[in-house]
Amino acid sequence: MLTVELNKKGEAVEIFFDEAGAELLKRYIDDALKHRDHYHLMTPEWAGSELSSDRQGLENELIHHLRVACI
Repeated sequence: MLTVELNKKGEAVEIFFDEAGAELLKRYIDDALKHRDHYHLMTPEWAGSELSSDRQGLENELIHHLRVACI
């Protein structure tokens, strides 16, 4: 499980994950570093499968698209 959410109260981005979600995010970051590339992680609503649509913060707004980029 990996989800990215906007906390409207604190105007902060929050990332929630379990062990599998942490490994997935780490893999994308490692690949971006290795290949000097970028990746798009999305929820099923946005035709992806990397991010979960199960919001963790009750008042948070779900973010459906995360771009991981090495510059």
